[in-house]
Amino acid sequence: MADDTMHLYADKLDLRRLIPAEEVDPENAIELLQKADIWKVLGEEWKKKFTDHAKAELAKFHEEHADQKPMSNGDFVRHAFTMKLKLAGGEQHALVMPNSSEAMKAEAAVPAGNAESHDGGHHDYPQVAIKKEDIKFYSNFTPKYGNYFAIYFTLTGLHGLHVLAGMVVMTHFLLFGKRIYDKDPEHLANRVEVGGLFWHFVDLVWIFLFPLLYLM
Repeated sequence: MADDTMHLYADKLDLRRLIPAEEVDPENAIELLQKADIWKVLGEEWKKKFTDHAKAELAKFHEEHADQKPMSNGDFVRHAFTMKLKLAGGEQHALVMPNSSEAMKAEAAVPAGNAESHDGGHHDYPQVAIKKEDIKFYSNFTPKYGNYFAIYFTLTGLHGLHVLAGMVVMTHFLLFGKRIYDKDPEHLANRVEVGGLFWHFVDLVWIFLFPLLYLM
């Protein structure tokens, strides 16, 4: 219980989400990824292999597609900034920590290669140790991770705006209702009726939203 360090086997690197935009120059993207926090865990050897791999993919792309922009090509981005990790054949059963001298014997396969384990286990991949205080937890309950959450926040937000508008109307009645009543009682009665219909509409929307988004 005292040691809350996470021990994981890393079989693949995918750093595409760390690239700020498609317009970035590929050389700048590679330089940016060299500063990623992941290398504090995997070590300098894997960082060098990843950098060499990305540069090789970039050179290959320029050779085959001289008239295209690399960062606007999804295949290039996928192949250049993802890499499968695999230990060398002689080390497939060694639990190699990436910061040790044994990590120099580790060998990364290209993305198109076969990264299946020699014996069906995890021992073909480098083992990494991450302390709890070094882990950043990112919520995946945000609109950018799926259509459901995009719809969820959009509909809930629109409903919240209608509730806020209703509160503004109620505040108006509270502050100026007596003045309107003294001037024209029928006018106030009409406004109260319309305000009530609006709140019924807001409640009706919630009757459908609550079971659809929160219960189902």
